[in-house]
Amino acid sequence: GWDRRLRAEVADGASGVLRMYGFSGDVLSLGRYHFAPRGGPVHRRWSGGRAMACGAGFLGVGLVLPHRSALVSAEASALSPEQVMNRCVRGILRGLEAGGIPVIYPGRDTITSTRKVLGFVSFDVDERGVLLFEAIVGVERDLSLLPHLLDRVDPEGVVPTSMLLPDDATCVAQAIGRSPRLEEVASWIVRGYQSTGQDVSFVPYEGA
Repeated sequence: GWDRRLRAEVADGASGVLRMYGFSGDVLSLGRYHFAPRGGPVHRRWSGGRAMACGAGFLGVGLVLPHRSALVSAEASALSPEQVMNRCVRGILRGLEAGGIPVIYPGRDTITSTRKVLGFVSFDVDERGVLLFEAIVGVERDLSLLPHLLDRVDPEGVVPTSMLLPDDATCVAQAIGRSPRLEEVASWIVRGYQSTGQDVSFVPYEGA
């Protein structure tokens, strides 16, 4: 509902919007085109991409822009679809780096730290040309939670996905040796996007 509303406002002329959110408990985050399993809390993203662990200990990030190239140009076609993710993820990378976390975007749909997956990213452009970039970042827990979550939420195997092992994933708490609050990590990312000089308003973090 939030993303639908924000996309409508941006389509009507509002500036870009950065939204960050969190959920309590264990939540399975699905891409736009997944069939939903019958059990457990499910979060449906407007963007595509793989199924992800979400819920307590994870920070969701949504960036809504008037068009796919809005971070670099007034011309919507300035960036090819292959370049969009690289541009949109930079605010997250800068924010996490300022928090003391070595991170890179190696391409495709992952954010990594010390060669381990720290977050997943995806994006969607609607029929009006409005872009929604989304990310889920492991703060106190990491994304290798997914297999255990699917065992509970999707025992019938409705959701296809690739699995991460514990040695393949990390989180912010592990990287910095303490457990920061989601609001603290959200503030890093806000400053990361602000450091790029973009005209993006911020919707404050709200737990759900």
